[in-house]
Amino acid sequence: MKQIIFISILHFAFSASAVPEEVPKTYSVQAGDNLWNLSETFFGDPFFWPKLWALNSDHVFNPHIIEINDVLNFEAGSLIAAPSLSFGAKKSSSKNYVSLMENLPPSFPSVRLETKAGSPEFQVIPSKKTDFGDQYLSYRVQQGELKSSGQVIETEVGLKTASENQYIFVNLSEGNTGDIFTVVRKLADLEDKFEGDVPYPLEFQSQIRILDLVKPEDGIYRAIIEKSIAPTEVGSKVVRGTLPMFSLSRPVSEGSGVTKIIGAQYSSSRKIVSSGTIVFLQGGSNRGFEKDKIFTIFSERSLRYIDSFVENDHPAIGRLQIIDSTPEYSTAFILEAASEVYVGDKVGR
Repeated sequence: MKQIIFISILHFAFSASAVPEEVPKTYSVQAGDNLWNLSETFFGDPFFWPKLWALNSDHVFNPHIIEINDVLNFEAGSLIAAPSLSFGAKKSSSKNYVSLMENLPPSFPSVRLETKAGSPEFQVIPSKKTDFGDQYLSYRVQQGELKSSGQVIETEVGLKTASENQYIFVNLSEGNTGDIFTVVRKLADLEDKFEGDVPYPLEFQSQIRILDLVKPEDGIYRAIIEKSIAPTEVGSKVVRGTLPMFSLSRPVSEGSGVTKIIGAQYSSSRKIVSSGTIVFLQGGSNRGFEKDKIFTIFSERSLRYIDSFVENDHPAIGRLQIIDSTPEYSTAFILEAASEVYVGDKVGR
């Protein structure tokens, strides 16, 4: 009984806090509107926009474009029904389109495809380049054994994860009070045919500082999470050193070589990505895929249309920059993409 009451209270709190009290039942899309600011207006959080797009994907084919005079149907929700927002009939048949605002969320496309007059070749035309700046490296591809100094065995509050400024307990084979370590997690091996050691994505979760020895006989230390870029999970490995970083503001040059995308951040089974995403390439420094080199991404039609008879249609759909490389594999950051990028798409020519 207590559990049922608690859930009802939470649902009521969500409905009351996420939705403004005075909201019209219908709303007509105006110039300057987009899924980002509509989500902020109706749900109180702009990061709800992917859910808004997913619920209306039969009407909004491209989140970059919505039509002026589209009618939004808004339901405020109740104790038994969540708030909802859907597209209704247009007030007119106008084909005026709404462009995105200046402050784009990182997941919106930053380039578009355009056909040159008299030429069937697609060109990548930057509409606006996002300045990603210097960032922590959250994932990279590597192969071989992961050499660690220990692992996270427990959080101070007994949960399976911990975040910044929280305490955790680690078991160390070597280390002392004051030492800095990085917490990492090995993901499943990438699916493909490889020779030698199979590559795998490595997720970087946090940077920790060792505080004190709490159980000497087992080498268990208390540590504090000084910097977190992902939840620190119990069972994750601990390696010596600080969180790695990469820069997108250093001078770069065009690279030469041909390879393909073999994986992406978050999951070894992820198949579709967009701009602002880290991807892994089957090709490293031995083949010219060196750090700070720029390459063009080409669409592989067979991945999108299995029964297509067209085999050699590879339009350019984006650009990426190498941010880390080994002799055989490399990690890259998608700078811009005009459409979805598939694992298996071609890189370079």
